[in-house]
Amino acid sequence: MFNLFRSRRQSKRPHGRRSAPDPHEIVSSFRLAGQDGHPAATSPVSFLHYRTSVFNLGDYLSSPRHYFRFVPRAGGRPVAVIGGGVFGRYERIRGPGEPIDLDNRSRVAWGVGLSLKGEDGGGVERLAEMARSFDAVSTRDPDHVSDAVQFCPCSSVLNGIVDIPPGEHTGVLLNFDPRASGRNPLAMLATFRDVVTGVNAVSERDFRRYFARCGRVVTNSYHTAFWGLLSGRAVAIIGFSSKYDSIHSMFGLPLAPRRYVMGDAESLRAAIAAALAENSFVSLADAPAWCDRFRDLNRRYADRLVAAGLFERIEPIVDDDDALDRREAEIFAEYVLREW
Repeated sequence: MFNLFRSRRQSKRPHGRRSAPDPHEIVSSFRLAGQDGHPAATSPVSFLHYRTSVFNLGDYLSSPRHYFRFVPRAGGRPVAVIGGGVFGRYERIRGPGEPIDLDNRSRVAWGVGLSLKGEDGGGVERLAEMARSFDAVSTRDPDHVSDAVQFCPCSSVLNGIVDIPPGEHTGVLLNFDPRASGRNPLAMLATFRDVVTGVNAVSERDFRRYFARCGRVVTNSYHTAFWGLLSGRAVAIIGFSSKYDSIHSMFGLPLAPRRYVMGDAESLRAAIAAALAENSFVSLADAPAWCDRFRDLNRRYADRLVAAGLFERIEPIVDDDDALDRREAEIFAEYVLREW
């Protein structure tokens, strides 16, 4: 039984058992949040990060708003912080959802990433355009760093998930979005025996529980692979785009991610089975040192934004049970509980 979530604004039905989400459902690709209870449109500091109609814990936890409190400058210009997670066309923010005027705000990109699925260089071009028009830009993709774009790994490295020691079991933990894993990932997961199975469309506490059981992880979730490696686990990465290659480059892994056809459940199932059969797991020689370095890079980026005069100060938020409670409450306010 999994606790899954779907955007409340996409469903007017009451809580309880319900059908799987329509894979063709279209929603705004960004989540908007203000700070200190302000609506995003009027808050002096607003946050925009990637979201899908099916809840994705990694995308939700990738925003720096969970790990820092941004104190605006008195009388300063309001700021929009975009990221982390996969970055699309930020002009789409003016589409469905709460309106926000980016033209009258300073703009910061924090650890944004690309997910290129072919030779299309459009994402690279959009990142270059951000570097020209934003006040500060950082990316989680080491291959796209330049003089104008700083490397800053996903801010979810500051989450306590990364501090969970490896367990004793092998897990298959998947991206629940049907666009990534096919129409029924739960049925596909049920074909694997003697492994811990799970998806990323769960509450943070549920994810932590089965993540803690795993010492080895097979996954097609970017963030699950990221957390797995940084927490000292052995990981077999199954991927469909450049974002998985970015993990390979970022850590200098000896094995490239195993490819499958995006959204094709049988292709994914075969890739998982091959990874398990061939024992194609990789791990970091000194995961705690990587974790410390990546956390420090996020703190340094915060210091850079303060030095640039964009904020009065940026204060770290302790990632304790109170912070976890606040995030859980926000998730339940935003999404409808689904029972399976």
